[in-house]
Amino acid sequence: MEKTKISEVALGLGSNLGDRLQNIYEGIRKLTDSTAVRLERISSVYESKAMGFNGPDFLNMTVLIKTHLNPFELLTHCQNIEKSLGRSFRKNRSETYQSRSIDIDILTFGNITVDHEHLKIPHPEIYKRDFVLIPLVELGILSSPIASETTETPKLQALEQNLKLNLTYTSELKCSLSLD
Repeated sequence: MEKTKISEVALGLGSNLGDRLQNIYEGIRKLTDSTAVRLERISSVYESKAMGFNGPDFLNMTVLIKTHLNPFELLTHCQNIEKSLGRSFRKNRSETYQSRSIDIDILTFGNITVDHEHLKIPHPEIYKRDFVLIPLVELGILSSPIASETTETPKLQALEQNLKLNLTYTSELKCSLSLD
């Protein structure tokens, strides 16, 4: 019998419509309702301005999971959860960003890289978004060689200073989730 490979995956979750915290909580709950996904760790929750469009502020966080799904199976699982929570998708990729009830992005997938039309791993925007970078650093997920550049003390201090100006930390969700 072939042993199933278990991968450690970082997912970014965000919401800027409705009860944002509840949407993120439901996204995590639905992710882990499947026996294919096990929640390992969660970051703090951060509030940030919408990027690339005018819209309500987002709540964002990162979770570390373990799964035996491959990247495309996990993408389908995440998209099904997004749809079940009311996310509407753009008709084509050239349209601008839009508000959403839930967004679940695969940020990293072990040591796997994917360069496909519908899936890029690691996520190409990681290093442009403080609301993704800081939770990845918080969870210790960033790895070399990029992490060594990103987590240098002056750079990290600048990111933390930017967080104080642009992001608001909330512990409500972190306190309400159990890792059991």
